[in-house]
Amino acid sequence: METFLSKEIYSLVQYFGTETSDTTKYITDDLFINWDLVEAVFCDISDNCIIHEQPEDWFNNKKSSIHDIINAATYRLLNATDVNVSQLWQRCCWTNRTKDIVTCYECLLENEQCRLLEALLVLTSVIERSLGDVYRIHNNNIPFLLRDLLETEYLYSILGKGVIRLMQMLLGTPRFLNIRNLAWHGFLTIDREKYTTLDDIFAPYIDKSNEQINRMYEFLGAAAVELYEDLFSHLAGPRIRDKISHGENNESK
Repeated sequence: METFLSKEIYSLVQYFGTETSDTTKYITDDLFINWDLVEAVFCDISDNCIIHEQPEDWFNNKKSSIHDIINAATYRLLNATDVNVSQLWQRCCWTNRTKDIVTCYECLLENEQCRLLEALLVLTSVIERSLGDVYRIHNNNIPFLLRDLLETEYLYSILGKGVIRLMQMLLGTPRFLNIRNLAWHGFLTIDREKYTTLDDIFAPYIDKSNEQINRMYEFLGAAAVELYEDLFSHLAGPRIRDKISHGENNESK
């Protein structure tokens, strides 16, 4: 099967697609995460260490624990009572995006692949926007990248080691799952065909030797490609995809 993912990341994605027999650890019946247990997963690194600089063996040793956390959360959500689910939505009010989160939960219940991918795209956007809003209390100069946002001392002091380290493993480092980028850059397609980046799509050539011309220009015409670049890529343009994927848009306005 062809893929632009590295062998390590592809293997990791395949691994996280399997189920585990441990369906209760880390998540309580009333849908609370046991953060003491999560924090214990990262007891071997200090508070001020940079997670991207850990050796490969360190990440490999965390796979099983992170896998158990994800599977426990999935199991609890799929088997939660209406009362517990309703209480969970109340705890999501701080994001100001409860309606979107509820929609993502409905996608999980449907268990249809396209809807699950849709939920992942929405939920990662909500998380980034919500964390940015929390950081704005401290500083209006919000880091552009989620990875950098998760490395700020301010969020670490508010959310704690377990929360930040878990989110870094799931969303904030190219050394591990980095699920936000995998979803938003099209690597989690249903048919698993080759995917690519938006910059590659608009590049004049499709190989590094600059010999094979990108037929997108022939198909759409140079004017149309330039229009799409204005909309999606150019720094001075609206950069629509970035605004949505980083949670900068606000549909309520």
